[in-house]
Amino acid sequence: MSHNLLEDPIFSVDLGPHGHQSLSLPALLSELGGDTVRAMHGVQAHQRDAVHIFLCYLAASVLEKEGLDDPAQSVELWRIGLRSLTAGLEDHAWSLVVDDWTQPAFMQPAVAGKADEPEYKNRGAAADGIDVLQTAKNHDLKSARITRPEPEDWVYALISVQTMSGFMGAGNYGVSRMNSGSGSRPCVGVTHSPFPGARWRDDTLSLVKLLDQLLSPPWPYSADGHRLLWTLPWDGKQSLGLDTVHPFFIEVARPIRLRTTSGVVTAFSRPTRVPRIAAKELKGNTGDPWTPINRRTGGALTVPESGFTPRLLRDLLLDQEKYSPAPFQKIEKSDGPCWFYASVLVRGQGTTDGFHEARVRIAPKAIPLLMGGQGRERLSELSEWALERSGEVQNRILKPALLALLEGGPTRIDYGKREVNGWIDPFLTRYADQWNAEYFGWLWGTIDQSDANAKAFWQERLKYHAEKVLEQAIAATPQRAGRRYRARVKARQVFHGSWQRRVTKPGETNDPA
Repeated sequence: MSHNLLEDPIFSVDLGPHGHQSLSLPALLSELGGDTVRAMHGVQAHQRDAVHIFLCYLAASVLEKEGLDDPAQSVELWRIGLRSLTAGLEDHAWSLVVDDWTQPAFMQPAVAGKADEPEYKNRGAAADGIDVLQTAKNHDLKSARITRPEPEDWVYALISVQTMSGFMGAGNYGVSRMNSGSGSRPCVGVTHSPFPGARWRDDTLSLVKLLDQLLSPPWPYSADGHRLLWTLPWDGKQSLGLDTVHPFFIEVARPIRLRTTSGVVTAFSRPTRVPRIAAKELKGNTGDPWTPINRRTGGALTVPESGFTPRLLRDLLLDQEKYSPAPFQKIEKSDGPCWFYASVLVRGQGTTDGFHEARVRIAPKAIPLLMGGQGRERLSELSEWALERSGEVQNRILKPALLALLEGGPTRIDYGKREVNGWIDPFLTRYADQWNAEYFGWLWGTIDQSDANAKAFWQERLKYHAEKVLEQAIAATPQRAGRRYRARVKARQVFHGSWQRRVTKPGETNDPA
């Protein structure tokens, strides 16, 4: 055995005034419980919430088993509690490399027998080569970059791939806590602190409180069910039902093993015939408290390739007819700062379509409304109006003006020219990025304003951003020789004429066309 997480200082963290330190897993949990951790240095952005969720489920299992409800515990209690979860396995289940593959290793299920070992193929010595980024696109997040990995790089890669994987081709199935293999596992909630310790402490405590609910219908879980699925042998042919696992079960999506040769750690894996958990019919609706549920499909939220747009964020926060909020979206207290957060690694069929995360500061005056207070419906209506108006300005005002500019000031704009549309897309994106950054700040500000004043201010901001983008396009884009002046005049005429026709003044009753 090597690199025992229960004893060895594997996790590099920033403890604020106490500086940078390397900690064992029990020491990390103790420091998180004391809210002294300011950063975990080895965690990559796309791994951050996978690690958070893993540590919450792990700690909640220990606390529930020990009859405790306070995440602030000593190093020794965590060490004893973690060992109790793997009783009879010595420390194999907490060691990164175990030579005997008939024994489990950390996040690595044991082979069913020695005869299965030849089925495992060499995946290389790069820790992120086994991570969820190993995809056909391999674009915004590159795989196999960490060619000289530290032990913690392997730990985080294992947690990421085993708890966040989707379907990646024949023999590579996804986890149960997402909607289908081409879906994605989101992490959605609220936090009252920018630091990982406070967030972990709050979520772990909330998780313990959810246990009775998760052990009741409609959930099929067993109070005596399996918790750490990597401690069970897996031949790749048998699935487990949710009725055989504990609500806090930690999944493993892939049969992976690490081996050390001449001091170099190398990963091996094999395909499977079935997923580890048989729960396809639930569409990811497994009671995971970080997962909103799509009311139309009854399945877990699947984030599109566009990621967390203002529309999706608004719907998750305010539209409970579209989405059943994730339990950890519930705001428990109205004092102090509060942030809504969401992250996901969007995937298609066998590809990664990008890592997306969003963090929205919720103004103190908005918190009572989001907790169900009076005014929530008004906030919902204003937020919807603002999105519709923003799209109206983009598609009916700014876009025609940009087309008129690029087409040289034509008598009649041709909306179907592919090349011209390609030229204007970056400017439309720039406009969207600018109002996106102001959207929620404006929304919270409407709480103290009349509808007319709130709408007037938003329209002024949209006009400012759209007109600024148009002028940037005039200065930057190529135009037909001999028609530059005509193109610029026409573009401005189209913009201002469309604005006058389509944007009502505050207090007027007609809606935009």
